Amino acid sequence: MKKWMIHLAAFGAAASVLVVSIGVSADTFAYTPVSAAANADPLAGMVQGNEPGIAEIESSIEGEWFDGGTNESPFASSENTKLDASVSSSVSIPLVSDSEQSNLPNGTGSSAFNSSLPSLPSDSQSSSSASSLPASSAPSSSSESEEDDELLLILAGAVQREIVGTNTVPIAKYYEAYKAQAVACHSYMENYRRTYGRYPTMSYATPHTKTIQLVREVYDEIAYYGSVPANTVYHAAAGGYTQSSQYVWGSSVAYLKAVQSAYDDYPSTFSISADDARKKLTAAGISVSGEPETWFSLEDATYTDGGFVNTIPVCGVHVSARTLRESVFGTSQLKSTKITAISVSGNTITFSTKGYGHGVGMSQRGALGYSAAGKDYRYILTHYYKGITIR
Repeated sequence: MKKWMIHLAAFGAAASVLVVSIGVSADTFAYTPVSAAANADPLAGMVQGNEPGIAEIESSIEGEWFDGGTNESPFASSENTKLDASVSSSVSIPLVSDSEQSNLPNGTGSSAFNSSLPSLPSDSQSSSSASSLPASSAPSSSSESEEDDELLLILAGAVQREIVGTNTVPIAKYYEAYKAQAVACHSYMENYRRTYGRYPTMSYATPHTKTIQLVREVYDEIAYYGSVPANTVYHAAAGGYTQSSQYVWGSSVAYLKAVQSAYDDYPSTFSISADDARKKLTAAGISVSGEPETWFSLEDATYTDGGFVNTIPVCGVHVSARTLRESVFGTSQLKSTKITAISVSGNTITFSTKGYGHGVGMSQRGALGYSAAGKDYRYILTHYYKGITIR
């Protein structure tokens, strides 16, 4: 039996971009995906991180989704399950064997984790208690039960921060989206563990009691493609259509294809002075010449199957749109590579975009929309991840 060692570290930004390196040639600036040749796994290198979830993005915007649940009565909760905005962390869970566990320094075992998380609600508080799970999924020992409780709280904390919102009461019409996020997080974690031998770091916020209850309902469900847990990557908003994985990570994955994503156009603009843009482009090794009106050419850009810009001429040289977003301007400024217009007025360049994030897999804002329209979590997951089974 395996045990988990749980570390609480300083909070790192939420889930949505993978780790890559930049390769530059004479005529193009493009991302080189992490090689999967070492283990022949096309999913290797697809790592979530560095971008906020939709709840973090929307938390400062007044609206029906992340307004603190004011259109619904708060669920009862004890002092230790009330949300605390100051309690957030990245939770890393490497696998540790029984023999290794006994050799760990004091304070690094599971008890250190338990002291930092709220207690699980009792069966009387939960609308879906552990006793409702299939007999085959019931823990066989108190130790395994404690481990399940720890992972349940991690998943609930990730769902809270990613899609419910810190200090936000879950809203009934979005329950199915929250459950879809829980299954996506769990499946992603299991795929990561299979690939790297440990669980990944997850963005975390103290979960509301209702969030824990919703996650408990789907805790024993994983999305599979064939016999392998699927790498269920996700992002904040797709701008109406997701894109296939090869445009972001260089590997074509059967269940990460472009699909329509309703309810999530998420238009935004980013403006920067021509002087600052020149400095940033130059610092990235891109030669800038001529007037700002001539620097970018959407007319000659290439596009992905989801309508995202793949490459765009910058002063005559084709540049990866991901390079512009992630290395030149920054992901919090240029929110998406689904660039719909570039305009110049005086000394100001303005980029118009749709969506937020890499655009592969499940759109969190789209999931919320489908849930509000009456679709259940299984519909949402099988819509965004084609060909998976949930079991």
